[in-house]
This record gives sequence, structure tokens and C-alpha cells, in this order.
Amino acid sequence: MRSFLTLFALFTLSLLSVSAAPKPNIVFFLADDLGQRELGAYGSTFYETPNLDRLAKDGAKFTDANAACPVCSPTRAAIMTGQWPQRTGITDYIGAPTRPELWKRNTKLLPAPCTDRLALDAPTLAKAMKTAGYATFFAGKWHLGPEGWWPENQGFDINMGGIDRGGRWR
Repeated sequence: MRSFLTLFALFTLSLLSVSAAPKPNIVFFLADDLGQRELGAYGSTFYETPNLDRLAKDGAKFTDANAACPVCSPTRAAIMTGQWPQRTGITDYIGAPTRPELWKRNTKLLPAPCTDRLALDAPTLAKAMKTAGYATFFAGKWHLGPEGWWPENQGFDINMGGIDRGGRWR
């Protein structure tokens, strides 16, 4: 995860640096439950992923990465903020019980108390991109809080479908 945070910091700093070169277009995809080795660009012959393979061929291809957490909301919060899930307060999927005494899983270990939304004052990738002069757009599953904490409240200029769950229920 240290390499992710280092990469995120370098990426953000590069956005803030003054340069005469034109800004590159940046597209970031996050797919739940998609393993890296399931794409043709990384060697899969089982799944056909020609469009993602083309993006990997023509853009940046990352070969080493770790998820911040095995469930979606903490990983999304970590990617959006560059912080560990514990630092954001989102340590389980949003929708899970937020207090250990409400947890009904059959395990000796209980989770730490967690929050059900990404703080509005949290640093986000969208806020950093806007500071660097980029226009920002979010599409798809947000899952980082209820209405009032959606992408447009976290620095994105345009939000198409990003609500408290995946889908287009807007």
C-alpha cells in the first residue's frame, strides 16, 4: 500500500506543478471484483477484454498494486483521498453496521467503529484535479455516502449515476 500512496502523492504533485506541456487526459477505472489477471492485457485467455487491452496498450499499465481493503467502500475512500481506510473512518462497506455491538458475524474479532460517509472536508482526487485546472466527471458506483455526500459534493464537476450505491437510480 505504501507504493500506492507514494504513487498517489507523486501523481497529485505532478498535477500541481506548472508545466508548458499540454495536460494529459486522465481516465481512472475502478471495477469491483475484477482481478488484474482477468484482463487480456495481463495474460488472460479466458476473458475477452479488447477495449481494456487497448487502453492498457496505449496508456499506462500498472503491474503491481494492492487494494486498501477487501471490500468496496474503504478501497474507494482510500483511492479518492490517498489515505488509509482507518484514516477516513470508512473501514467496512457502507451499509454494514457502524458499531461493533451491532455486528452479527460469527467471529471473535469485531470491527472498529466506522462512519457511513466520506467527510466533506476530506482531500479528494477530484479536488486536487480541479486545483490543477482539470474538469472532473464521475460515472458509476460511488458508495461513499448518502445524498449530500455524493461526487458533486466531493469536488466532481459532473456526476452521472454516482449515488449511495451502484446503478442509475437517479
